[in-house]
Amino acid sequence: MREAKRQQRKLNFLITQTELYAHFMSRKRDTGHDGIQEEILKKLEDSSIQRQIDIGGGVVVNITQEDYDSNYYKVRALKNAEDAFRIHQAQTRSFDEDAKESRAAALRAANKSGTGFGESYSLANPSIRAGEDIPQPTIFNGKLKGYQLKGMNWLANLYEQGINGILADEMGLGKTVQSIALLAHLAERENIWGPFLIISPASTLNNWHQE
Repeated sequence: MREAKRQQRKLNFLITQTELYAHFMSRKRDTGHDGIQEEILKKLEDSSIQRQIDIGGGVVVNITQEDYDSNYYKVRALKNAEDAFRIHQAQTRSFDEDAKESRAAALRAANKSGTGFGESYSLANPSIRAGEDIPQPTIFNGKLKGYQLKGMNWLANLYEQGINGILADEMGLGKTVQSIALLAHLAERENIWGPFLIISPASTLNNWHQE
């Protein structure tokens, strides 16, 4: 019985950490969450833990009460969640800085090449020059095949015209990586980081996770 209560407390501790982290993430967008943190931490109080266990046959036994410092676990859970949140913020800032530098490097390279607007500018695609091939985004990890790069260019052209979609070709030709590359292109070149709504069959979710 004592082990069962220990496991229950451990589970409550893990759940509390997760809910605190989610609260910190949502607090960036909504500051009207006064009191929510305390409500989450109350789950670690001993009164919220079952004191009796049904062992079957209608028999209920009392759990032997142990020394349990709920305040200690509240402080520990809060610290763990805050540390994880700070790490997430640092990683996000680092990624944004790297992406900013990548965009700046791309602009410097474009300026050195001497390309400009004028006749090469397409009114149909205001962000894409006529006849221009969009290179693979530098933040995209991997190497697109030739036909996949053409597919990404096609998707980018559609996007510039307010159209979203992808070719319904055979399986295994890289539609997933083309879509991911398009999102990387929008982030790197257009500074559009989402959120994005992607509609796809549930069977493709595993591929998205892997790629």
